[in-house]
Amino acid sequence: MTASVREERFHKHFKPYEGEKESNRLVESQPPYSFIDRVLVRNDEQTQVLKNITRNEWCLVYTETDGYQFPRTMLLECMAQTAGTYDEYLQKTDSPDRALLTRIKDVEFRKGVTPGDQVVITARLRKVFSNNAMYELQAHVAGVLVASCKIFFARV
Repeated sequence: MTASVREERFHKHFKPYEGEKESNRLVESQPPYSFIDRVLVRNDEQTQVLKNITRNEWCLVYTETDGYQFPRTMLLECMAQTAGTYDEYLQKTDSPDRALLTRIKDVEFRKGVTPGDQVVITARLRKVFSNNAMYELQAHVAGVLVASCKIFFARV
């Protein structure tokens, strides 16, 4: 099967994002959305989560050169959610209002993420100062680094 045939079949079944109501129907849930599919590792040193990128993602973006891509902003959201769940784990609390995202620094996207990819996101606590914490995050697909950043949370 050629790439163009696969693309034609994909276009038949894919409906682009048509607003918030349509996206809610597609994912069959209400906001806030969780982009974490499975927690692989969670301990005091790191948290590692899995995000499967499927062709049914409501937020896929199509470009002529690259085909369908998972948006970088959504990948960054996955990374922020990973850091947030890790912060909750380290605080030993289930309350989501314990941490406030204050800053994202040194964001680097190296490669696009496409349907069929499994993104493994790793978060590590790097620094704690007064009531703030800095996490380093890396996202890998098949062992290849696709994105990295530092995320800061204020603990309130």
